[in-house]
Amino acid sequence: MQLNLAEASAHDPHHELPPTGLLLFFGDMQAARDGYGPWDAGCGRVFYVEDTTTLTRGRFPDALPAACRYAECAMALSPALIPPAELDLDEEQRETLLHTQTEEGFNLFGPSYTTARAAWRGYEAPYHSNASYLLGWPDIIEDEMRFACAECAYHLSRGQNTLAESTEEELDAMYEASLDWVLLLQLTGCPSCGKEALVLPHDAHLYFWIHKKDLAARNFSRVWLMRQRYGNACGPW
Repeated sequence: MQLNLAEASAHDPHHELPPTGLLLFFGDMQAARDGYGPWDAGCGRVFYVEDTTTLTRGRFPDALPAACRYAECAMALSPALIPPAELDLDEEQRETLLHTQTEEGFNLFGPSYTTARAAWRGYEAPYHSNASYLLGWPDIIEDEMRFACAECAYHLSRGQNTLAESTEEELDAMYEASLDWVLLLQLTGCPSCGKEALVLPHDAHLYFWIHKKDLAARNFSRVWLMRQRYGNACGPW
């Protein structure tokens, strides 16, 4: 995916993204990794091109399989207000919702909150709209993802390519670090753009996550890609 930041800046009131240039999103669609372990490092990359005057249109590499050659599909940008999913709420927020009722006397926490969020987003729970968007909160299909991002980053920073057993202190540190991971892009398929467009089986969503410090520093080299889908969460596409 290619994002023109000059167009996106009109919908970025907090100026979290660079005002100009391009963001280029890449994912290894053949590997189809989920991003829940440090062994998935490198399956997704994001490049920031500040000076676009030197860019030229390229060709698909000859070795790239035909199934991974997607047709162009334009996206229109528009602002959206996205509330967090229930799994993204912290303990204090859950407790607040637990004691908050609507005028009709319904509790906002639990299934009613999930239903209300779905209605706000324009779809019927437990399914999500086929929407791609920048920043904000993700549409969670399986599990909360920020802790997995922090856990993978923690082990990779120590040269570990596995999820080594962690102490309680390390787990606490990972949790605190997870609060600083934010969604950069949620990407869904574009089946309406034709048979050669990006179509993700099982209505999968791709999520590009970034640490707040890296986003502020315009450092997109450590973005972490995760994938979630409906149905069986294991196995190939």
